Amino acid sequence: MRCAGLLFLFSLPLAGADDRNFAGSWTLDAARSEIRSLPYAPAPSLRIEQDAAKLQLIAGNTQQIYLLTGETSKQTFGATGLSTQTKWEGAALVLNSLSTTGRQFSLNERWRLGRDGNTLIIRKVYHAGVGESESTLVYQREGAVKSTVVAPAAAPAAVAVVTAPRTAPESLTIPSGTRVLLRVNQLISTKIVKAGDRLYLETAVPVTAEQRVVIPRGSQVTALVKQANRGGRGGTSGELVLEFTSIILANGTQRDIQSHLSSADGRPFDRGQGGMRGQRSKVEDAGTIGNTASAGASLGSLGGHMGTGAAAGAAAGLAGIFAKRGPDVEIAAGSMLEMSLDRDLQYNVRELP
Repeated sequence: MRCAGLLFLFSLPLAGADDRNFAGSWTLDAARSEIRSLPYAPAPSLRIEQDAAKLQLIAGNTQQIYLLTGETSKQTFGATGLSTQTKWEGAALVLNSLSTTGRQFSLNERWRLGRDGNTLIIRKVYHAGVGESESTLVYQREGAVKSTVVAPAAAPAAVAVVTAPRTAPESLTIPSGTRVLLRVNQLISTKIVKAGDRLYLETAVPVTAEQRVVIPRGSQVTALVKQANRGGRGGTSGELVLEFTSIILANGTQRDIQSHLSSADGRPFDRGQGGMRGQRSKVEDAGTIGNTASAGASLGSLGGHMGTGAAAGAAAGLAGIFAKRGPDVEIAAGSMLEMSLDRDLQYNVRELP
């Protein structure tokens, strides 16, 4: 049985395109679902349209679009904003979502098709504060006949087979290349930090291996500031280079890591640039020179793309000030960064929380 299990695991990356195609109309099978404390009622029916670049989910009057290219998808539901990143794990689609406005929470989803292709299984793990709930939603393809399991005839006693239980692995490996979503807890600015400073972030979603949580949400990640240059005279943009050095689980288990910044706010990061560069703020209103400190706020960017604009009420003459000194890199608290592991990370199960 162990060999059969290994063959199954190794076959996942080779799954065909049909195993990754969720397109169609689906109806919730409540009898086969396990719904526990979700913040919303599951949709009774879904319609999914999908191509290589995106997946569009239509549930009632609500439409959601998830990008399948590694970029971040942004959705708004009333007062709640969601930022979602997707990745494929074999034939399974993993969606990691963080709230950007309204109540603070994260939602981890894993979508996969049943063997017959007519069942869509969505596992959801919802985190809010210290609380966590896990649900499994089972949808049946509309018009498809439910598969039935036929009990095999009893085998003669002489050929009865005894199956040994599968032994749980003693060590778990998070492979090189795994992307880990991080939440920034405090303002990071080239006005404040300098080379040699240490910054502390936390994992925004759990990281799993062998269907077990290895790095829980909220684990501490340490980053070393390798370079921090303020915006210079003549309009030169500020620059910030970070190196992620360690990760600490809730029980104190620590690992040194080798990793690099792969995206910020869902936008890919070109390692050849050497770091995040400041983005020039857009000045919309006039004020007084005394307001420049608040008006000059801007998020740091990757190649000038990450950022949400400066606060309103910029001071008169701010454009002239910017002409003398370029914009600094500023990453607001609550922003998301993504690091990619450059080497495998191994844990013994006895070390895990």
